[in-house]
Amino acid sequence: MSADVENSSKFQELRRRAEELLAQRLDALGAARRPSPGHDPDILELIAELDVHQAELEIQNEELQDANERLDLLFREYSDLYDHAPCGYLTLDRKALISKINQAGCRLLGMECKQNASGPLSLFLAPAFHGAYFTALRQTGDSGVPQYVELQLAESDAPSSWVLAHIMVDRNASGAVEQWRLSLTDITQLKAVEEDLRDAKAEAEGANRAKSQFLANMSHEIRTPINGVMGMFQLLQMTALDKEQAEYAETGITSCTRLSGLIGDILDLTKVEVGSLEISKCPFNIVELMEGVAYLFQPAAKLKGLDIQLHVDPAMPGWVVGDSARLQQILNNLMGNALKFTEAGTVSLEASYILSRWHDRKMAFFTVADTGMGIPDDQLDFLFEPFAQGSIGYSRKFQGAGLGLAITRKLVALMGGNMCVSSEEGVGTTFHVCLPFEQVEQPQEDVPLNVFEASPRKGLKVLLAEDEESSRQVMAKLLEKKGHEVVVAQDGQQALETLQGEDFDCIFMDIQMPVLDGMQATKIIRADPKFEAKARIPIIAVTAYAMAGDREKSLGAGMTDYLAKPVEVRALVRILDRVANGSY
Repeated sequence: MSADVENSSKFQELRRRAEELLAQRLDALGAARRPSPGHDPDILELIAELDVHQAELEIQNEELQDANERLDLLFREYSDLYDHAPCGYLTLDRKALISKINQAGCRLLGMECKQNASGPLSLFLAPAFHGAYFTALRQTGDSGVPQYVELQLAESDAPSSWVLAHIMVDRNASGAVEQWRLSLTDITQLKAVEEDLRDAKAEAEGANRAKSQFLANMSHEIRTPINGVMGMFQLLQMTALDKEQAEYAETGITSCTRLSGLIGDILDLTKVEVGSLEISKCPFNIVELMEGVAYLFQPAAKLKGLDIQLHVDPAMPGWVVGDSARLQQILNNLMGNALKFTEAGTVSLEASYILSRWHDRKMAFFTVADTGMGIPDDQLDFLFEPFAQGSIGYSRKFQGAGLGLAITRKLVALMGGNMCVSSEEGVGTTFHVCLPFEQVEQPQEDVPLNVFEASPRKGLKVLLAEDEESSRQVMAKLLEKKGHEVVVAQDGQQALETLQGEDFDCIFMDIQMPVLDGMQATKIIRADPKFEAKARIPIIAVTAYAMAGDREKSLGAGMTDYLAKPVEVRALVRILDRVANGSY
């Protein structure tokens, strides 16, 4: 007999006994009301009192009947709510057997309530979830704290596959477990959505990995021939050239630098999006940097008949701490855009030092203004979006990939600053950039090095491991031009064999090579006992891989430094200087 039936029987028995007692009292009152002969006044008074009590009992009887009717109504409402609730409800006895379950619970479990009302719930669960279910029961019984557990149902004809069980415990007077009460919520659709989201996430991550791999491969494939072309132009500059030839060589290097910069912009945008681009903090002369930016664009401005104006506030400190390379990239992008879209007039670069709203913090305020064509209002909204351009199609007048402003805005935000733009068609455009910098004392300066004329401080013996012929030829010639002896290896295995038989001051190691790549070769040099005497030799990665994390991977493999292709002579000379001075 279920608990509901048992409670109902007890209630009916109590009501029957109350009705019998009431009937007995009414019969007694009826007999007492029959007066004896003579109508004794005391008897008449007693009869009157009994009449009052009878009326009170009748009222109480009516109230009792009303209460019984309300109780019956509440019991029916409770039963309806219990049976027709959207969640499954069930009760387990102290042996964890089902003693009571509602209709929703039956539907969830795919069972007939009357036939299975005494079975264990575990019969309806997938075997892999028995442990989680019994663990939750035990924890609820031990601590008294309700537990939530997701359970997968066994394969059946039930429409549900997953339920969320909320387990509670009831104890008797002695504190022992009397029963468990469970509510079951159908989470089948939720789990399906969760699975879809998991699949979508995996697919997105796969697409992102494919994109990163594509960018890495394209970067490598494009940078490798650029390295050969740019290297040849740099070698050409080291020979005796007349004025016309020197201009040709400089134009070639400028074109290579532009193409390399485009690749760098794409990679920088990817690095910013994944949060792997780091901002350095080193002292630099901000006034000299601005003068260098203005000087850099003087030839292009002269060709277009434009005037470049530079104004630096006298209050601007000379030396600050920050990322000079990123600041120069920001100003170069803005100045390059200004020159591109200006046919007549001026392009101005201004800077001042202002006090910010933060205590003891000053901001460098930069302005790049032009008298160019201006930007239509309907294009300002997506001006900073990647690949956004003012004109499309084959008739596009201005060159560029539309990445400069997108990267500029991201770099400004990454450096803790902000930027804005104002423009009027036919009048010009003005960009404002505000960046935080800390003023510092002027550090001791190194003696500047003319990389094309200075003689090497020390002739080094260099092992060059490079499989690509043009890159190998360029690097070897650049090193020889600087007075160094070069031994060439065409793959990592050949580099190891060469290193075993000869001593070298440093190794320039390509990453991607046949037979044995640069990473593996470096790890062997650093860890193999056969190379114990040469394990500390400086190994510089020379690679066309310049994606986010490539430098860290190279250094993590044991390489000493990193040189990206196309190789710039200045960067190469700095590394050779460090090797010669024992700075590594």
